[in-house]
Amino acid sequence: MLNAKWPVFNFEKRIWTIPAERMKARKEHVVPLSNSAMALLERQHDYTGGRPVDYGHGIIGAIILLFMAGAMYLADRLERRRR
Repeated sequence: MLNAKWPVFNFEKRIWTIPAERMKARKEHVVPLSNSAMALLERQHDYTGGRPVDYGHGIIGAIILLFMAGAMYLADRLERRRR
């Protein structure tokens, strides 16, 4: 999600479309989004007002994304246990 722009997220279809130019194989990649990922993205979109988000580059950006991914994973696991 590093450097992703809001137009690649389709909130209605709940998918993230990674453009071919960002993929190693140069083929577009579509990722379904879990409930927890959607909640996180919707909060972030509301917080930023739809403006681009820059998590930073290098190690700081990687650490931020690592913590975000961990939080999303845990939220998803908790959601599945409640079912």
